[in-house]
Amino acid sequence: MNAPFQGGLKGLVPVPQKKRLPTSSAVLLFLFSVSGACALVYQVLWMRSFIPAFGVGVYATSVILAAFMTGLALGSFSFGRLVESRGSPLKIYARLQIGIGAYALLMPFAMVRLPYLYRLIHVHWSENTNVTLLIRFAAAFVLLLLPTTMMGATLPVMCKFFASSHSRIGRESGRLYALDTFGAVTGTLAAGFILIPRLGISRTNFLAASLNLLIGFLVLAFGGRFRSPVQTTAGGNPRLKSRAGGRTEKRAPGAGGISRWILPLIACSGYAALSYEVIWTRILSIITFNTVFAFTSMLATFLAGIALGSYVCTKTVDRMKNPWIWFAVLQFIIGAYALLSPLLFADLAAYFYRVQIAASIADPSWGSFVLKQFLLAGLIMLLPTLLMGASFPLACKIYASATGKTAAVVGDVFGSDTLGAIGGSAVTGLVLIPVLGLKGGLMIAAAMNFLAAAVALCVGSPGGAKRRLYRVAVLAPILMGFYLFAANVDVTFTHLTREGSEIIFHHEDAAGVVEVFRERDHLFLITNRLHNEGSNSPDAIYWQTKQGYLPLLLHPNPESVIEIGLGAGIGFAPVVLYDKVKNAEMVEISPGVVKAAAFFAEENRHVLENPKMNLKLGDGRNHLFLTSNTYDLIILGLLTPYRAGVGYLYTREFYLQCREKLRENGLVVQWLALSQLTTDNLRIIANTFQSVFPYVYVWDRGYYIAFVGLEQELQLDMRRLHAALGSASIREDLESRGLNNPYQFLAPFIMGPAEVR
Repeated sequence: MNAPFQGGLKGLVPVPQKKRLPTSSAVLLFLFSVSGACALVYQVLWMRSFIPAFGVGVYATSVILAAFMTGLALGSFSFGRLVESRGSPLKIYARLQIGIGAYALLMPFAMVRLPYLYRLIHVHWSENTNVTLLIRFAAAFVLLLLPTTMMGATLPVMCKFFASSHSRIGRESGRLYALDTFGAVTGTLAAGFILIPRLGISRTNFLAASLNLLIGFLVLAFGGRFRSPVQTTAGGNPRLKSRAGGRTEKRAPGAGGISRWILPLIACSGYAALSYEVIWTRILSIITFNTVFAFTSMLATFLAGIALGSYVCTKTVDRMKNPWIWFAVLQFIIGAYALLSPLLFADLAAYFYRVQIAASIADPSWGSFVLKQFLLAGLIMLLPTLLMGASFPLACKIYASATGKTAAVVGDVFGSDTLGAIGGSAVTGLVLIPVLGLKGGLMIAAAMNFLAAAVALCVGSPGGAKRRLYRVAVLAPILMGFYLFAANVDVTFTHLTREGSEIIFHHEDAAGVVEVFRERDHLFLITNRLHNEGSNSPDAIYWQTKQGYLPLLLHPNPESVIEIGLGAGIGFAPVVLYDKVKNAEMVEISPGVVKAAAFFAEENRHVLENPKMNLKLGDGRNHLFLTSNTYDLIILGLLTPYRAGVGYLYTREFYLQCREKLRENGLVVQWLALSQLTTDNLRIIANTFQSVFPYVYVWDRGYYIAFVGLEQELQLDMRRLHAALGSASIREDLESRGLNNPYQFLAPFIMGPAEVR
């Protein structure tokens, strides 16, 4: 009656009005997006909290991510069916939010105690690395299962509320998936750039938990006022409500069975998506120096592309006559792009290097650096992630013909996608990259996309068996051509090496890319195309040898020594040559670095073959925490502080851990590269170091310095130093490298405890 009319009184025709989302629904969608942001904040927080117990490598990230996503898949599958037979979806959603918030508040108390459980098991049960890793995975799985199950349940529950008819399932599932993912982008950026740096981990966790609790209580209190678009359109007319809520589409006989094929296909798509994320992040880390902010930029860009693609697809998905064809086309394009992406990476790598050099002169600000990383990640990831995001509502639309239950549709599709993603993350990080390298992992991920495209094309397109066989026959040589081309594409930018240099060793593992370069007459051990870990040039040998002997001379009787970071092994050679050392432990996270050190066997005095050498492959912080051994010397090698994960080796907690492992009169040596630190960075590390060790001394080694920490004043006896350097093997080693008296080691002394304070 209140609607405007056009024309005369005869044949009253209402003016078409644009459908608008009811305000109450917009509020609910906003709250849903906020809860998605909280979920990613938790993932960042829990990842950071678990890393000290697991280690800083990709193994820890892969295991935690797999445990996290298992819970999401379980929640999606189980609640997708549960909500169909239970009461109000909003009440279930509110209780889920309250449960997530309450659990998040309790999580820090459990995480504080977990490392001690790991240590107890490690010491009294098994020191086998694989066994302890399995135990840590089981503990993480148990801790994360309940909250992540509740998080995974929220999408199908909300879809049940917004899409009571599966004729709207494509649009509503895509819109909710997009909002949830946009929230995840916000949570990733907020946690990485704002909340954790400003508030710290504990306060950020409290803030996210409080938001979950607030959302839950708001939905419980005002749930009766929220209306879905279907309810609002139907208004108070019972006939319209019935038609909107109970209408089912006519399906061709057997359509439901065919539609179930989409679940394994969306799992293949999910596998490929997470595999690409792992591989592209690894490749981009070579270009962007592998900083924490680079990783956050890449993850946020990846999620933003998926969210945008899902949202764009919602505009047309419910009007598509055959979504199978579109699903096949998207999967094919994603796979083809992935195989060709190394070409784009190579050009952008060269460009990014030039831009970084220019920017460091014109605009060296942190904001400018992060912005360029966002642009680089966007140029690489935007197109494929748009297509990945669009695949989700298409899959929901296809699967809707198998069942009329909307929540079950979204639950099954999202759960299958997540299960595939678990495989993509874990298998790529733990198996494919170490065994086949980045290129091998990329080609297998693309094969999953092509498999999904081929099956979707055969199953979902019209025609008999002969026509389907013909399509496969046409597709096969095209795919073969892509793979033959991709097999000759380099993914680690070997063509960007300096003129006159030659790569004589190349290795890829979970910790990174390790290479040995020959340039003129010298060898260089380089990781991730950027970091020089050692060289056999005369200058480098001189300084590395000096670096290795200094800690040994400062301690009166260094019988047990542990060092973190092997490099070329030249700096560790003095430890195994030193007569007084009985136990020499070396902890190195990268198997590739150990293999590369063999190329420097003459310069490192065949350290890897020395019977004193006790090599431990793994994360240094984690090993030092779990071991029951104590040491006279703990040497922390030259580690790149801005690289993701390395920052944990400069914390007060780690230094306290080192002090706990020291014997009486023991000392800790922290080497630092001045070129990698700002003045503020150096002050922070110095302040943290001296907050643990009351006596701190500083030595200079060219472009590097050493902080030497003790619990008592350092005592130097020149007669002891002369005697220590008097053995035949050590004297021969030192003289061959231009070092023949203790004054050469003591002269670079800079300052003592008073000056450091």
